[in-house]
Amino acid sequence: MASGFVLAWYVDCHYANDVFRRTSGSHPTVTHEPAGGDRGEFLGAYSVVHLQTGFVGIEYMPKEDIEQAKALSKSNGPGTPWQKWYPEMAKKSVVKRHAKRFLPSSDQFARFRRMIDEDNAEYRDVPDATPKTETKYISGDRRVELWEKCLEKFEGDAEGAKAALQKLFDENNVKSKFEITPEKFVAMLKTLNS
Repeated sequence: MASGFVLAWYVDCHYANDVFRRTSGSHPTVTHEPAGGDRGEFLGAYSVVHLQTGFVGIEYMPKEDIEQAKALSKSNGPGTPWQKWYPEMAKKSVVKRHAKRFLPSSDQFARFRRMIDEDNAEYRDVPDATPKTETKYISGDRRVELWEKCLEKFEGDAEGAKAALQKLFDENNVKSKFEITPEKFVAMLKTLNS
C-alpha cells in the first residue's frame, strides 16, 4: 500500500452463521455480513485486494486448504499460534496464497515477505510456543536478508533466487529456513557475496 500499487486489502474469516456470498468470473465479488454472537463453525477465509490498475482480486481458502497449511506449519502444536489464534493464522494463510497472484515485482514480494516474518515474530512471544532452543537460530530479519541477497544476485528473478537459496540450504544441510544457525547464515551469506 505504501507503494500505491495496492489501494486496499481486506481479509476475513467465513463462519457458518454469517451471511456470505461469493461470485467468481470476470467481475468477482464478496458480500459478507458476520453473524452477531455465535458465528458457528469456521468454513474458510478470504482476501480481497484492490489495485491501482482497477483490478479487484479475490482469493478464498476453504477450511480443508487452511488445515493443509496448518499441517505444514512449524507453528502447529500445543500452545502454538495455530492453537491460540486460529482465525489470525487462517487469514495469514489466505493472504500468502493471494499475494503470489498479484505482486508483480521481486521488490514488492520481498517487502511482503518481510511483513509476514515480522508478524510471525510477534506471535513468538508466547512462552509455551517458543522452544528454548529457538535462540540458536537466526531471526526473521536475517532470513529476509538472505532472500534479498539472492534476489539481488539474480537481478530480481524470483524463481532463480528461490532455486539458489534451496541449493544453499542443501549445501549447508539446512532442512528449513527456520533452522538456520548463525554459523550457517554467515557461510550462506559468504557464498552469495562471492
